[in-house]
Amino acid sequence: MLKCQSTKLILSRYLNLSAVARSKISKRRKDTKLKQSPNLRDPNVEAKQGKPTPTKLAQDFFDTHYKQTYGSEWHSIRLALFSKPKFAVLVNNLSVKDEIIHDLKTLGCLSLKELYNEEVQRLGINVLDYNQTPQQIKLPSYNDRPSMQDLSDFEEPTIEHISMSKEDAKDRLIDPENIVMGGKESIQMYEFVPSKESLGLEDFVEEQDYYEKYSQSQNSNLKFEKIPEGVYEFPDKLEAFIHPYGVFDHFMAPTRPSDGAFNYYCLDAASLIPVLMLDLKKGDELLDMCAGPGGKSLAAMQTFKPQRIVCNDIDGSRITRVKHVMQSYLCNRFNEEIGMNIIQYSKRDGQSLPNVFDQEFDKVLCDVPCYTDRHTLFQDDNNIFKSHMAKERLRMPELQASLLLSSIKCLKPGGSVVYSTCTLSPMQNDGVVSLALKFLWEETSIDVSICDLSETIKPYKPFLNFSSNSKVTRFGQQITPSIGENSGPMYIAKIRRLS
Repeated sequence: MLKCQSTKLILSRYLNLSAVARSKISKRRKDTKLKQSPNLRDPNVEAKQGKPTPTKLAQDFFDTHYKQTYGSEWHSIRLALFSKPKFAVLVNNLSVKDEIIHDLKTLGCLSLKELYNEEVQRLGINVLDYNQTPQQIKLPSYNDRPSMQDLSDFEEPTIEHISMSKEDAKDRLIDPENIVMGGKESIQMYEFVPSKESLGLEDFVEEQDYYEKYSQSQNSNLKFEKIPEGVYEFPDKLEAFIHPYGVFDHFMAPTRPSDGAFNYYCLDAASLIPVLMLDLKKGDELLDMCAGPGGKSLAAMQTFKPQRIVCNDIDGSRITRVKHVMQSYLCNRFNEEIGMNIIQYSKRDGQSLPNVFDQEFDKVLCDVPCYTDRHTLFQDDNNIFKSHMAKERLRMPELQASLLLSSIKCLKPGGSVVYSTCTLSPMQNDGVVSLALKFLWEETSIDVSICDLSETIKPYKPFLNFSSNSKVTRFGQQITPSIGENSGPMYIAKIRRLS
């Protein structure tokens, strides 16, 4: 617990909020407003009084802040977000696999593996050559690291570059048993009280100031190595299908025989990318840091690569959901037939996992809670833009960075973590990675490198739209929704632990 509080304290220091957090005026203004109308604490009262709904607040917020980041791209992205999304199906290897694949192809569906391999061949890529381990240039030792004020003089090493039901909408994956297809002035800014453990202050900070200050963290002069990754081999056992470009037909609900497993799992096609970016190898030990509702853990198991997977989530109901997914699709056959406890479950705060799993895993998937853009634009229930959830929303980047740091600490030297979100928010994507790197640089002896995925993603471009906006791809890659291939949003960044 003390270690966790220390991490939060240091992370909060990097938010650089002190300049805007000292005034008491905002606090007095809010106290006065609540005294005059105490029912404002009830979110339902706002709707009755004609105040903007959470979905409208999210829309206005995105129109203001995402437009600043994505510029002219925002109009097409926005149109796609408000259009019918496109889903994929993950075929269950432990069901009647050949029959399922035949039926899907008869419907005109396309195999992601075949699309991927065709693009690899078209580009003339030799996957074996690309998979050679890149030369790793080690960072300066912890004692030799410059202070933050000296970073402007630090020279980056030269690297040679190589040629939706409501609940599951929130969880970014589609419930396989209940599929649901489905530039102005800023909005009124909320205020929040930073925790004493975080900032040592009780002052209020307006959301606009918070966003702008946090966004500045992306302009840091901090230098970390960005080592090019190759093109991975698509897992031979993994079978997933989508409809052709521009087709948004429904998939039938998954079915199962009385004594068997479900035939396929429905999800956003972009949700498979974080799992594929792990580049799982035979015998890997994998941690899914925030596993609920279980789709990504299931996809990892469908590769038949992991020797062990630990599915963790802080919420008991979500862990129950993960267990249900695993049992419904795998029927405990991995544990029973192989005779090993391959699938394990953990109900812990991800920030505390290094106390249990220090340097234990080859791969970690860190798919963190975020704005869940599609959910917040359509569902008022469980919407992070509800006024009474302002504190949770504003503290989200700090939580995300803390979970990413915990993931890195759980890695063996040489292991890698994939950090992912389903939001377009630059402060929750590249901004969080930047925040975590600053902490590692100044406060730990852990050395890491950033994996440059610009070559790795090329074979996925025929069926997913990747942003070329340098404002959102400093450390990772951003999948943006588009009208023809309306998957995502999904952000992915990969970090390798060196020591």
